[in-house]
This record gives sequence, structure tokens and C-alpha cells, in this order.
Amino acid sequence: MSQNSGRMKNRVCLITGATSGIGKATAIGLAEMGATVVILSQDHSRGEIVKKEIVERTKNNSIDVMKGDLGSLKSIQEFSLNFKEQYNELHILINNAGVYTNRRIETDDGYEKMFVVNHLGHFFLTNLLLYVLKQSSPSRIVNVASRAQRALNFDDLQSEKHFSMMKVYGQSKLANILFTYELARRIEDSGVTVNCLHPGIVRTNLGHEMPWIMRNGKKLVMLMAKSPKKGAETSIFLASSPEVNHISGKYFVNKQVKESTPTSYDVEVAKHLWEESESLIRAIIPEFSTSL
Repeated sequence: MSQNSGRMKNRVCLITGATSGIGKATAIGLAEMGATVVILSQDHSRGEIVKKEIVERTKNNSIDVMKGDLGSLKSIQEFSLNFKEQYNELHILINNAGVYTNRRIETDDGYEKMFVVNHLGHFFLTNLLLYVLKQSSPSRIVNVASRAQRALNFDDLQSEKHFSMMKVYGQSKLANILFTYELARRIEDSGVTVNCLHPGIVRTNLGHEMPWIMRNGKKLVMLMAKSPKKGAETSIFLASSPEVNHISGKYFVNKQVKESTPTSYDVEVAKHLWEESESLIRAIIPEFSTSL
């Protein structure tokens, strides 16, 4: 039996994007430690298949699947209400889900998909569950970012004027880091920590919509990439390790604190992103307020 077995017993962990790749490997790793793992899945049937696999593999029956679509703000709101009806505790929130599209796709809310799924949906979800996290403290938020950080263009956040896969994806990943740092400032001394990470180059389905020539290039890169299990190590570390009990507002690579891009430390940019994110959500959910 692993020396980590039981470390996370009685800890409730919510993971987005846990039906494949890094998220699934993270769910397995935390389930092996005895955690109660809740998977937020857009495809409930797919989630049930993964749940069965995790239970069989880890012998941990405390695995749950709840339906939610990170591309829909109303779906996220409904999920949060359902979650709070079923659970009165949340100790670990792992914002892991991500998409990478080769063209501009609008969500039903009228927003660009990568920005919504990778940033705005997680911003909304985190704020909706923040009270539960505070009541369950000590608790942790883990945001899966990337080193692919690109400057934010506040005049074209929805990429209506210009769309470039790398630019838009990079903007959303920088947004993950800016959100992490700003949230850490706002919830200091609350009993909740928040950190982000770059998982490395990992063999996942991310980017399967790329043009064929780019997919072929990706195949070459993937030959040297980490397995999802290796890619999940830093997420699991930030969710479970006593070493980071009191660390908040940091960017990790390979379980070590590293420097993120200089723009990510700009407090005014972070505040601006926070305000823009609130405004975009209130356009769809008028009653929303972060109250932070």
C-alpha cells in the first residue's frame, strides 16, 4: 500500500476536465489517497464510465459525477447549486479543464469558447464555491495554467477582430495566472490558498482540432511528452502536499515555485481582468457579484 494512502481521507475534491488526460490522472491520484472525488463533466455518460474505471482501479467508492458545462454560465450556476445541495464541504477545487480550437467558436452566451472554458467559466465556478471553500478551510484552489502565456488584448478579449489559435489560447492561460494572483491577494488569511501550475508538455487530446499539418507536428512533440500521470504530479502535489500548506499566489513547474511571465505580475492588469470577467458574467447572470 502507498505511503500516501489515506492522506486525503475525508477531503472533498472537485475536478473539472477529469474525464481524460491530466484531469483524469489527477482524479486517480487523489482517489488513491482516499479523497472523495467529484468530477464535473459535460458528458454525464462519459463521466460515469470514468467513475467506474477509477473505482475499479483505486478501490475507492467515494467518486461522484455531476453534470456541468464550463462553456455555459447558466450551466455553471446550476451545477454550483446542485453541488451545494449535495455537499456541505469542499476542500480542494482543481480548475483543470481546457480547450484549444482552430477557429473562433461562440458559446451559447455569445462569448469566444477558449476564453470562456479556460478562464471565465473557472472564474465563475470558483467565486460561486468560494464560501464553501472558506467554510471548509484549510482548503485549496489549484488552477492548471501553461507556460504559453500571451498578453491580454482588452480591446478584443472575445477575438472578434482577430483570431489566432496560439494568441487566444495564450491569453486564456495568462488569464489563469492573473486570476490566481489576484484571488490570492483578495482571500489572504481566509484559510484558502490558491496556486497555479504549468504541467509541462503532456500527451493529451488537447489540440485535436488543429489543422492536419499542425497535428502532425504535435505528434512529433508528443513522442517526447510526459504521460498524463507524470503531467498530473504537480496538480496532485498542490492539492495534497503538506509542503504547500501555507503557500498561496504562486506559479509552479515540476512541483517547484517558478517565475511566470512579467505581465502576470501587473496588479492593474489583474484588477482589470477581474472587473471585465465580472462584467461579462453579469451580462448573462445579472445577480452575480464576487463580493471580494
